[in-house]
Amino acid sequence: MGDYLIGAGGWAYFQIPGVHPLVAYSKAFNFVEVNSTFYHIPALKEVEKWRKLVPPDFQFSVRAHRSITHEWKLQPRKETVETFETMKQICRVLNAELLHLQTPHAISSEKLSGALRDFLDSVNLGKLRIVLEIRGASASKLPPRLVETMRDHNIIHCVDLSQGEMPAYESDILYSRLFGKGYHNIYQPTDEELMEIDNKASRGRR
Repeated sequence: MGDYLIGAGGWAYFQIPGVHPLVAYSKAFNFVEVNSTFYHIPALKEVEKWRKLVPPDFQFSVRAHRSITHEWKLQPRKETVETFETMKQICRVLNAELLHLQTPHAISSEKLSGALRDFLDSVNLGKLRIVLEIRGASASKLPPRLVETMRDHNIIHCVDLSQGEMPAYESDILYSRLFGKGYHNIYQPTDEELMEIDNKASRGRR
């Protein structure tokens, strides 16, 4: 059996008078995916503050800024590499081992195969691991070349177990969103659906 890390995409909704939202959040969850970094790159002093607000065993993952995937589409250019290095710094301050990359629908899975390999050849991951969320493509239809690139670089395939998705291959970490089946991700799963998610998660872990 593996460990579950359960959290949300950010902590801004945890509004308690007199309490910092991240402090309030950390009393309910032991993990968070920093969502705001997808839209805005924070100052490192702000990131240092986040780390100090939570317990030592609290874990972060970080969403990479959208310019890497949506503006420059993983092209190995100077701006892409520089922004990636900044994201690495943020992960380092937070002791985050996972950097989440979300690709847009505009990049087909076929084009992504070459783009991802070129991008990974142009950056130094160090100890960082990539979590890759491929929008608009099911795991069963990913090109073999793309899956091979993901395997070669120890990438974690991000899926949504609540929508019946499973990773393209087995990894030591199963990373799942739980958007559910509702409109605009507004959905309350039933007990039976939660049990099915748990079963899928158990099958997907080594």
